[in-house]
Amino acid sequence: MLDWIDYLNINDNYIGNETNKNCIKFIFLWIRYNNYYNKKYTKEINKKYKEERIRAKALNCDKVQRKYSEFKEEFLNSFKSLSNQDTLKEYITNLKTKEIILFNEHNSDLDDFLDTVYQIRCNLFHGDKLARDYDAKIVSWAYECLNKLLNDTIF
Repeated sequence: MLDWIDYLNINDNYIGNETNKNCIKFIFLWIRYNNYYNKKYTKEINKKYKEERIRAKALNCDKVQRKYSEFKEEFLNSFKSLSNQDTLKEYITNLKTKEIILFNEHNSDLDDFLDTVYQIRCNLFHGDKLARDYDAKIVSWAYECLNKLLNDTIF
């Protein structure tokens, strides 16, 4: 099984491949968000969000909510266009707990979106995203959407 470093090193098109670049950008975007989050919230609130596993939901404020409503359909459509072996998916799975995080037309509010991006982050950072094209596309989608949402709202 390849790890992410090997995946990037052996991919001849890495320099010109936007999907692979976005995987790296997602990691740095999440670090940037963590820095913002830790400066904005007290240790007590940080602990509460971490314990409740809803840390990403700290983004759910009016400014971000308004921006999300502008991009909601675009985010949904681009997520649905991701395919895995010709099967459209509307969810991300926590591979450790088997919990399914839905993101579709019935589960598409800001919290649903943030839960989805947060689960992608958890899967990537904790080793549940494998170094393969489909997972790279999911991480790239998370970067593109989260970056679009956060620009001009909290950064």
